[in-house]
Amino acid sequence: MKKRVSLLPLAVISLDTNAASSLHKQLYEELRGAILSGRLKAGTRLPATREFARELGVSRNTVMSAYEQLFAEGYVEGVVGSGTFVARTLPEEMLDTRTMTPRVESQIPRRSPLSKRGRKLAAILPNIKERVFGKPMPFRCATPDFTAFPFEIWTRLLARHSRHPSPDLLGYVYPAGYPRLREAIAAYLRSARAVKCEAEQVIIVPGSQVAMDIAIQMLLDPGDTALIEDPGFFGVRGVFARAGVRLVPAPVDGEGISISAVGKTRNSARVVYITPSHQFPLGVTMSLARRLELLEWARQTKAWIIDVTLIRHAYVRPAHQG
Repeated sequence: MKKRVSLLPLAVISLDTNAASSLHKQLYEELRGAILSGRLKAGTRLPATREFARELGVSRNTVMSAYEQLFAEGYVEGVVGSGTFVARTLPEEMLDTRTMTPRVESQIPRRSPLSKRGRKLAAILPNIKERVFGKPMPFRCATPDFTAFPFEIWTRLLARHSRHPSPDLLGYVYPAGYPRLREAIAAYLRSARAVKCEAEQVIIVPGSQVAMDIAIQMLLDPGDTALIEDPGFFGVRGVFARAGVRLVPAPVDGEGISISAVGKTRNSARVVYITPSHQFPLGVTMSLARRLELLEWARQTKAWIIDVTLIRHAYVRPAHQG
């Protein structure tokens, strides 16, 4: 096992070339430990990167990377023309709450780490992390067979089109999404889904939750009422809760959601959330009669329909368009 030892004053830096950790990370941790333990006092000048690299028998980039991380975290500071020095005040000292006197601490009111909205969201989905991000299980919803993805074709296409990208692809020129992609999606929706739309009506977002958040923020005010499927997709509840929307469950049977079963409350609803093609989680398809009933209700009450199809495409339909 080959080790390299530095002659750095007040500290012994030992790097192991056979260790799993990279050399620059080892050097960073050794220097940070020496600084925190006091072996390297505040104001101590560190060796020049070229000299230090030669002494350790490593590349200069290794030393520079370690110095840069120490500088970024506040352990060292640079003085133009003079070199790199151990910082006068360390991050740990700035964060040490023990400097507060008991008298001052007693004056600070006890607070919950979460806001009222945060506590409400946590109560709605207490185990969402385990359900969504846990170990993959057979027949998990919204999780395809990743082994069937054409990675080789995808990589070739990605390499071909990203070799010489236009500068506008690297910024925020298109807040609604890349125009050619929006045109392709609009053309697909017209031919495959019979949705009357143009590219200007398509917005590209990272996922369905973001799409829902945008739609709800634009369409609803705190205190408004929304109808949701019961049972339905658990993840959407948090989006409505963040907006302060009152949720009214509408039962789902063999024909899909039944808003008539809600009673008079449905007349005050501003939005209905549905998954008509393959209802989540029951999998039923909404019947034509129910679709027409839903459209007629939306026209009469001037409500909005948020239609999530196969958890891939979301449509927001105003009442006058049906």
